[in-house]
Amino acid sequence: MIRKAAAALLCIVPVTTAAASEPAPANAMIQLRRDGVASRPFALLDLSDAAAVKGSKPSSRALEAFLRSLDPGKELPKGSLVIRGDALLVRLDLDGGAAEAYADLRPSAEGGMIRARYRASGRNFAGRSKSYLVARVLYNLGFSVALDDDAVTGLADVDHQALAPERMAESLALFLRAVQGLGAFERSLPKLLEGAPGQAETSRRLDALARTFVAEEAPSLASAARTTAAADAAVAGESVGAPDSAAFVARVSYDKARASREGLVFVTPYAEDVTGFGKLRAVVFTAGGGGSLTALAARRAEIPAIFVASAEWTPSRGAKFGSGAAAVLLREGASVRIDPKTGELVVLASR
Repeated sequence: MIRKAAAALLCIVPVTTAAASEPAPANAMIQLRRDGVASRPFALLDLSDAAAVKGSKPSSRALEAFLRSLDPGKELPKGSLVIRGDALLVRLDLDGGAAEAYADLRPSAEGGMIRARYRASGRNFAGRSKSYLVARVLYNLGFSVALDDDAVTGLADVDHQALAPERMAESLALFLRAVQGLGAFERSLPKLLEGAPGQAETSRRLDALARTFVAEEAPSLASAARTTAAADAAVAGESVGAPDSAAFVARVSYDKARASREGLVFVTPYAEDVTGFGKLRAVVFTAGGGGSLTALAARRAEIPAIFVASAEWTPSRGAKFGSGAAAVLLREGASVRIDPKTGELVVLASR
């Protein structure tokens, strides 16, 4: 799961004014402390009716999502942040580009949404590669993505990708974490693309990096690059659950309770009732088809469901789809990409 904000490392220093008898909670700086040394401050303007910070802990979901994106081992980025309750407006001035995001982390039906934007400062190969990578990260988070020159815009709202507030917060944190890691990504670009014969292979490697970063909720792009898959394996399936959600990347589990608790894809050989497991990201099953109890329950709960006609099941290793050289083993915790509209299931391996 995405890391929690490290409250012990957080120091929010209110800015006092000459007329104020107490520190003004609407004007503050965020600092991370490491080995007793404070980082460079990051400006925070809190416009909430109730302060977004209580003591040293965030009470705002938006502020907590921002803190989740920070690396305690590195200096804070340059930029500014405005908080109002569970809404956030942030701008980051990065090496070789700039990023901004507006997020309202209420439920989508109540107007919750995220608009994220990144622009590379150069039109060279590195700048285009960074823009493409950010676009693929947003795409794998389920955003509607537009790429215009070197500017990338992603939108998640009730009309494009309706998400629960907790998942929107995770998506916001991952986007901000990704753009903060673009400097290290640019330095590692030659090694990542070494031996790539052309544009198609370059795009494939960047696609794999984005998928791994999102699926593993990696601490950085650099760590995701070390585990990115060399090849993915597609499994033919049939979409028999809620068909309207966008394609997404998630991890799988054969444990229904764990999958529901952690928002994973539940994989089962049986026709099971998934009613009451509304936090499941999706269900993949191999018995009963579109008229089964699993499919009916998934549609009622508005959960994507993928039916795969045949699989070989083993108690210790999980499901194996296909046969011979084309066989795909789906292990506990593996990352998959699911398209509920087409029924496509892609097992993502690590590079």
